[in-house]
Amino acid sequence: QLPRPSAIVCISPHWEAPRAVVGAVPKPATIHDFMGFPKALYELSYPVPGAPSLAGRITGLLHKAGISCIMDPL
Repeated sequence: QLPRPSAIVCISPHWEAPRAVVGAVPKPATIHDFMGFPKALYELSYPVPGAPSLAGRITGLLHKAGISCIMDPL
């Protein structure tokens, strides 16, 4: 019953980096960062559109809140 969202923001502590990194790639790749699962899981692809302009907005909001971050366009 909820309307379809125009974007989904995912926040993860999964990667180690000296500061927050906001992904800004137009077409993000599916990352399979797990081991020991059936082969079929590694063959899954989830082609979603990125949102570089939203990433820029998020980066600006983080800076405004005093959180050091960078935008990663790759």
